[in-house]
Amino acid sequence: MKKILLSALFLFVPLSAGAESITSFESDITLGRDGAFDVGERITYDFGPADRHGIFRFVPTNHADDSPSWLRERYVDIEILSVELDGQDVPYEVSENLGKVEVKIGDPDRTITGEHVYEIAYRVKGALYYYDEGKVDLYWNATGDGWEVPIERAVARVSDGPGLYLNDGACYRGDAGSSEPCEISISVDAVDYRADDLAPGEGLTVARSVDPSRVERLILERWSLWPLWLVGALAWFIWLGLFAYRYRREHQTGASIIAQYEPYRDLKPMYVGLLFDGRIDPRDITAGIVYLAEQGFFKIRHVGRKLFFLIDVDDYEIELLRSYEELDSEFQKSIFKLTFEESAVAGDKVLLSKLAGDTGKQKENHRLLTELRAAAEKDLVAQGFFEHKWQRPLKTLGYLSVILLLSLGASFSIGADMIAPAAVSLFAFVISFVVLLFAYRRRTRKGYEALDHLKGFKEFLSVTDKERFKFHNAPKKSPEQFMAYLPYAIAFGVEKEWAEAFRDISIPEPDWYEGQGTTFNAVYLSQSLGTFGKSVASASASSPASSGGGSSGGGAGGGGGGSW
Repeated sequence: MKKILLSALFLFVPLSAGAESITSFESDITLGRDGAFDVGERITYDFGPADRHGIFRFVPTNHADDSPSWLRERYVDIEILSVELDGQDVPYEVSENLGKVEVKIGDPDRTITGEHVYEIAYRVKGALYYYDEGKVDLYWNATGDGWEVPIERAVARVSDGPGLYLNDGACYRGDAGSSEPCEISISVDAVDYRADDLAPGEGLTVARSVDPSRVERLILERWSLWPLWLVGALAWFIWLGLFAYRYRREHQTGASIIAQYEPYRDLKPMYVGLLFDGRIDPRDITAGIVYLAEQGFFKIRHVGRKLFFLIDVDDYEIELLRSYEELDSEFQKSIFKLTFEESAVAGDKVLLSKLAGDTGKQKENHRLLTELRAAAEKDLVAQGFFEHKWQRPLKTLGYLSVILLLSLGASFSIGADMIAPAAVSLFAFVISFVVLLFAYRRRTRKGYEALDHLKGFKEFLSVTDKERFKFHNAPKKSPEQFMAYLPYAIAFGVEKEWAEAFRDISIPEPDWYEGQGTTFNAVYLSQSLGTFGKSVASASASSPASSGGGSSGGGAGGGGGGSW
């Protein structure tokens, strides 16, 4: 498919006269008995009318063959011997990083145009391929498939030398992975491999069998940081998990859970969910709205309606009784804004079904939920249940940074390819940072004491009437107790169980709630508030956005280049 597209491009889109290209790429490869070989490249580069300083050429130093030891890796040593431009010396810079040697040729203070000839000579060690059955190959990506410009003519000449090669050989042209053969011509002392009209990203690769009895075995190896970094990263993550676990549980009391007959002192019901399970969910919002209703801010009115004039659907109207300015905490203000604007006045009303169908309000409420959580956390920090957010383990993050720098420095000093260890180190650092961000917010000793108390209080609220004989000195049931503890039961998700315990007790309808003429009792109120909570969730807790054999490019060598 790629070749068809490229052909179509050349057929229907004429190349501009100023396009850069390589007119000729000639590579002369001479193998020695020591297992190293010399490469001489003659690159005729046409810059066209563009002003350029010169070209750059890079060759990978990673060897694709595996080392016998899993702790080591093979590499190729590239030694630049000489560089010339049009038969003359020319300034050039050699750099080695990220698994490649790069030669940058040209004078930064001078520009050139038109066609020029570059000659690069370098010595290659450790590039031959050795197979288990004893076979040895010179498998070399002569041009590289990383050139940014087309190559009109590429020729790789492999000199026979003093009988170092066997008779078989092959060559491939095209992009990486292509098995398309190139042209081969054999002379007395060399074999020429040729490919014409190579597009950008295509190259020429040659392969010749070497007589292992005539060439020394030359393999270059270095320590591979991949296994070491993986083992180190695994050990680091195990330590990090233990650290986060111990850090989060440091202030736990370890006390047994005992049934409690009243909520924790001065802890309002809408904070229960966040302290109990670490999140704000629709139950907490419902508990907060019921609490504000009990405080005289809202009146909740059950106003069932017909869907398609046939199906009875529960709906709720919230009437505002007191103004926004009378609220005393940011958390309560955030709950208020989920239903009413700050400028709303007493007597204003809103239907939960309309809130759920108002896309603009849903988007606003989705943003408010973030504020709601932040406000709740701020209040719990102020009350001493959570640590302040800056009490995170900054010292540990400092250790992470030092370890990251040391690991990267070790990669440079050992001379290994930086990509693998750098990727592992950075990944470990990022994951560690994220884990610590989640681990830092923890309960104080007071917070864990409150959590133990709330677990006991939840147990008291959730048991049936028959099970209450287990509790000693439990308070007598009263309508006042039911109403006072109802928001906590909602926050715990046990309002139905709490209501069942009061099924046979007459409870007057509260002044903050109005039903539809149904005989009022605790179970009815609990069922209604359960439906109310679902309506609140759809109106406040959802976001509209959330509903929905050999080959070209093989072997050692390769790389490519371009102009600068």
